[in-house]
Amino acid sequence: MSLFLTLWPSRRHPLGRRIELTWRDLVDHWIAQPEPSHKKESVAGFSLATFEGDRRALANVERVFALMFDLDEGTATIEDAAKLWGLTRACLYTTFSSTPQHTKLRIVLALSRPANVEEHARLWAWGAQRLAKAGHKPDAAARDASRLFFIPSHPLGCTTYRWTELKGEPLDVDEVLKVAPSITPLCALPGPRSTRAQERHRSGGLPDRSDSGRDWLFVLERMRAGASDAQIERELKKRSDKGAAREDYVDRTIARARAVHDRGSTRCSPA
Repeated sequence: MSLFLTLWPSRRHPLGRRIELTWRDLVDHWIAQPEPSHKKESVAGFSLATFEGDRRALANVERVFALMFDLDEGTATIEDAAKLWGLTRACLYTTFSSTPQHTKLRIVLALSRPANVEEHARLWAWGAQRLAKAGHKPDAAARDASRLFFIPSHPLGCTTYRWTELKGEPLDVDEVLKVAPSITPLCALPGPRSTRAQERHRSGGLPDRSDSGRDWLFVLERMRAGASDAQIERELKKRSDKGAAREDYVDRTIARARAVHDRGSTRCSPA
């Protein structure tokens, strides 16, 4: 079965490029050939999913082609993960910040067919429960079907990057869904935004007058003033001691403002 991968030149770039490939291509040309880099943010980002208009947002997800988990707490080795998923077609590899003393892993599970957002939420919850029963806590951020992952990479001069392929069968989506817990998709979960703001977020509207809304408008105005992404990121982090200091919050805020900026929107204040 063919897969689709959406590639972004950087995490700041809102418009991606979809690439059709096979599982063999993914393993041989991406996971088996990590990119050396002085920092992880310097490499491209990818999602094993397709998006309407090739713009990354949960509301734009069309299909998801793999189930992915990050194990960052150092509780699992590649061998541990391989035992848990040994009958499944999968690839496991160490991420950029992994060290011999503290292993950080990414697990990529092949699917028998593409999943939609609702199915992905249930599949991910099922997989997370299986990992938890084995004593491993996956990073909850990876449950987002629109999640951007940095391509396989390692620090310059690093010789400890590891990966392995499990040659089982793709995870049977329909069989897992028979036993997977019912779950509300991530886009419908309550979060720091109000319900009204979430509805606007899903429909592509402007944020509300909360801190996230003011930050979003601040970034948009700084872009219109010609500020660089690096400068905007520094300024955004200074604006808040809470969410804005988190990398995923900064990414979402800048990416959303960039999408509106690039399409020349003239709306610059909440309705």
